[in-house]
Amino acid sequence: MSLAETYRGMGGFLRIWAAQLVSALGASLGGFSLGVWMFEQHHSTTQFALMTFTGAVTSLVVGPVGGWTADRWDRRRLLMVVNLVAALITAFMIYLLYTHRMQPWHVYPLIALLVANGSLEVPALQASITQLVPPEQLARANGMMQSSSALAAILAPPLAGALLSVIGFHGLLSIDCVSFLLVIAVLWTTPIPSPSSGKAAQVSLRSGMAEGWRAIRAQQGLTSLLVLLAFTTLSFGIVQVLLTPLVLGFSSPRGLGTVNSLGAAGALSGALLLSVWGGPRSKVKGILGALLLQGCILLLGGLRPSVTLIAFATFVFMFALPIGNGSNQAIWQRKIDPAIQGRVFGIRQMVISGAIPFAALAAGPLADRVFEPLLARGGPLAPTFGRVLGVGPGRGVGLLLMVLGFVVISATVIAGFHPRLRRVESEENESPEPASASPVDEVASLPGV
Repeated sequence: MSLAETYRGMGGFLRIWAAQLVSALGASLGGFSLGVWMFEQHHSTTQFALMTFTGAVTSLVVGPVGGWTADRWDRRRLLMVVNLVAALITAFMIYLLYTHRMQPWHVYPLIALLVANGSLEVPALQASITQLVPPEQLARANGMMQSSSALAAILAPPLAGALLSVIGFHGLLSIDCVSFLLVIAVLWTTPIPSPSSGKAAQVSLRSGMAEGWRAIRAQQGLTSLLVLLAFTTLSFGIVQVLLTPLVLGFSSPRGLGTVNSLGAAGALSGALLLSVWGGPRSKVKGILGALLLQGCILLLGGLRPSVTLIAFATFVFMFALPIGNGSNQAIWQRKIDPAIQGRVFGIRQMVISGAIPFAALAAGPLADRVFEPLLARGGPLAPTFGRVLGVGPGRGVGLLLMVLGFVVISATVIAGFHPRLRRVESEENESPEPASASPVDEVASLPGV
């Protein structure tokens, strides 16, 4: 099949994808600018980390609202409004920086506003892809969307570093602002079919959340898949927190930079492969295969204190990530009625994102109080495991990574034997019951509510 035949019927998606690629680069430049400015004001890692925490909590809270809004409003107009609001917030930050009125305390509410606004965009964009792309091309389209973020992660740091001394913080944010306007211009000329009905516009937030949860529970295969993804996200969240202390335990910041750069290159390579290949025929096998590979690579990454080894492991780990994510997203886009995809995707994001704060809270105590003492010099496991893994700073973290790898492999193998999960792609869709006028009981059953 020629390239033209592969992408036939995807013209609207390709235009939006190109605009999102530019927007992702602009957002990365703006985020880099804001992060550097904040660190220069405080010279505090804690204050810098609070920016990430603020964004994570906001995303967790607003995610279901974004899903409900994506089904309630015309998705094309919603995406245009969201990008306009983002441009206005960014323009306000440019004004504060240009006039030297920006204060460190301004950053947290501004980040919360930007992340909340972005949380309204993600479900609408994911649901719109279903309407713009033929079903057999969904995995390829999801790979292309992930390649945008990966490419921006690679290009933005060196580009921002080169531009910062020339155009300043407000200049980098200006690029971000213009990128939002570009997305609006593309959306203005690109129709997006909307499956929303008048009934969807009348559904309340609580009723919509309950209906989204019922749609997931109506298909046991999707429910099992969601449980698996939430569990592995918890494990991978701990890995993300521990990667920095693992490397810095025996190497320098330069070594950490090498590891991070190869990780971004791995994510881009995996996303590009998925974009060209389209993913395996069985998307479930794509998910399980990616998780197994990531679990095995954690065993390798924790084995020895070597930048080369960990950089290679990080590359492979991140290479598998977009293949698994793209296959997963394709299943949900095929199995869920487009009219309620926003609500379902919002609930799904809330469940999966809910694992991340737990990972952040668990990672430090597990590493500092449990695993690091085990492989300290003279520690309980130094005479046994220490002979293979080594002893000293960072070796306990390496052991913890290997334990997490074993946990991920075990969970994936167990999930692979679950018949409903294996057959999720062929499972009959069961339409959820209409939302009731008094959905309190349904909402009470939602995770995290």
